[in-house]
Amino acid sequence: MVAYAAERHITVVPEIEMPGHARAAIAAYPGLSCTHETEHPQPQWGSPDIVFCPGGEFLFQFMEDVVDEVVALFPSTYFHIGGDECLKTQWEHCPACQARIKAEGLVADENGTAEEKLQSYAVRRMENILAKHGRKLVGWDEILEGGLSPNATVMSWRGEKGGIAAALQGHDVIMTPSKEGMYLDHVQGDPKIEPVSIGNYTTLEKAYKYEPVPEELVAGGKDGHVLGLQCNTWSEYIYSNEHRQYMMFPRAFAVAETGWTPRDRKDWDSFRERVEAACHRLDLRGVNYHIPLPEQPGGSCDHLAVYDKAVVAFTTTRPMAGMVYTLDGSTPTVASATYTQPFVFTEDAVLKIATLTPYGKLSTVRTIYVSKQEPLPALPAAAVESGIKAWRADGRFLTAAHLEGADWREVSIRRLRDVNTLEPFNRNVPDSTVFYAAKAEAFFDVAKTGVYRFSSDCDQVWIDGQLLIDNEDEVKRFSRRDAEVVLERGCHRIQVIYLYNILGGWNSIRSKTDVLIKSPEDEKFKSVKIL
Repeated sequence: MVAYAAERHITVVPEIEMPGHARAAIAAYPGLSCTHETEHPQPQWGSPDIVFCPGGEFLFQFMEDVVDEVVALFPSTYFHIGGDECLKTQWEHCPACQARIKAEGLVADENGTAEEKLQSYAVRRMENILAKHGRKLVGWDEILEGGLSPNATVMSWRGEKGGIAAALQGHDVIMTPSKEGMYLDHVQGDPKIEPVSIGNYTTLEKAYKYEPVPEELVAGGKDGHVLGLQCNTWSEYIYSNEHRQYMMFPRAFAVAETGWTPRDRKDWDSFRERVEAACHRLDLRGVNYHIPLPEQPGGSCDHLAVYDKAVVAFTTTRPMAGMVYTLDGSTPTVASATYTQPFVFTEDAVLKIATLTPYGKLSTVRTIYVSKQEPLPALPAAAVESGIKAWRADGRFLTAAHLEGADWREVSIRRLRDVNTLEPFNRNVPDSTVFYAAKAEAFFDVAKTGVYRFSSDCDQVWIDGQLLIDNEDEVKRFSRRDAEVVLERGCHRIQVIYLYNILGGWNSIRSKTDVLIKSPEDEKFKSVKIL
């Protein structure tokens, strides 16, 4: 891999993470942690508070051995040590760490806590290890906390603040701010229809328009410390090579052009024309890439209800693209009808619509189901109760279908969204974790007869006995299976099913399990108000 990259003038920089994000190493060598207890590799995304222990010498002996092996494989001058998202809870209670803090005279001050100073101590030890091999240390901007190592290079990911601070101190920096377009695992279209991702919002235009040299550094004569920029594609939500390509391209082109183009020569209008030709070259190489999907302004939804009529409009995030569609159930082709104006539906319909690029390639096809409905009747007053009834069953259930025969017991919750609070969130997920299922039912009121759209990360949502939302097989990070139903003015029953599990690396106890509702007149969703 290193040789393949080198032939293309690319240097692969290794990263050996420390002192956090190291639970896999601790699972293999328990002596690396503060407790020396046997652990398992991290089964979920996030940062456990099980980290390396810099109080003893074993960590640094271990890192010397690892570095000896790694530098032999990677000729890169730079060596990344991570240094990010290291929780220091264990250090506060670890006798060895506290002894190290005392022995090294690490005292809390305006520059950081004693434990943050301990991390800086560990980073400096790593810098010395790397210096023996003639390598330069690179770390994420957390290595600024507690004091920066003398010759460290900083990757500024939590915005530009860390990079600016490091450059003003005379350190080289690499700009890679997560919310400025440099994270290509961020969603690049309407999250209701794009693949599940970590969230945020980074369009092709946003990635292109990022300027990696802050004016503050130019004014201070420190702009020479900005070595360049970096984009990141983290793979928590990415399960295939095709998906990775979909997230990276064509936004990687925007990052590349930004990296080599002076500020006064960047031209978004020129780039967005040229990027279509670049994507066509990806077609010739069999590389997958993102084509903006047709989106509904105000929020996309694949399951629409019609009471009187429904007006459905579409747009895309790239104006260069057009859209084609069918209404007969067939898959759209380049020769299908072209979308020119909003659809007006008064009856059942199946709309299939896709974006068409200037080079004749279609996006993923969206299928929108339109259902003409009579209102679900309001319940009589005698059938309506106030409050919430809820039940819990212990066990690790993969889907709602596995709940048959579950041992339910009644529990008390105040709000529907509390179905995921029956066990505490544990960022370490020990063997003793108790998984469970919960179901709840209640009643709510709508002020007038009409179409209502629902959204939830619960596994299932039922309205008046009708399954409306089914999130089976979803990584329940963000709601993507919104659905509409026509309700008569008055009271209606809502039921939810929630499963506490870890699927695809996502711990569902962190999901937002509220049930949201909005009418066509509402701009935003709001929580269903329980009677």
